[in-house]
Amino acid sequence: MPKKIEGGSDNWRTPQVLWDTLHAQYGFTIDLCACDKDAKTTTYISNLEIELVPKDSIAWINPPFSKAKQLLPIVLNDNYPVVGIYRADNFEAKIWQEQLLQKADWVFLFSGRVRYEDPFGTRQSPMFPSALWGRGLPEPTGLQGVCVRVR
Repeated sequence: MPKKIEGGSDNWRTPQVLWDTLHAQYGFTIDLCACDKDAKTTTYISNLEIELVPKDSIAWINPPFSKAKQLLPIVLNDNYPVVGIYRADNFEAKIWQEQLLQKADWVFLFSGRVRYEDPFGTRQSPMFPSALWGRGLPEPTGLQGVCVRVR
């Protein structure tokens, strides 16, 4: 039985295989919403410093689910290129309708569930699907799923 993670799904990390595929294509320079234990790039900031992103960044964001509604508008109202992942169980939700679908260039829907990694190395499948979204960068390649242009 997997250990219970303090913070629940807020501590689920981007799967390394997904990260490797995306990083090879985009060359991310900063990991938003990261800490020293789970940062995917050498430059990272915590969710408390998300407003301090250098303007020449190519950013990745896997926000803590409990803070996404607060953090994604900050990221989306800036101008640096960014790719992120977010739950995709309800495209009628305010965060999708008023933020992601309004400001992202594309949304990528995976064929199957993303299996996040917890701090213990266990892979966890959420009860909901996830989707990638991007702004200022081309659509992802090398992944199984469908990409939809939204702008």
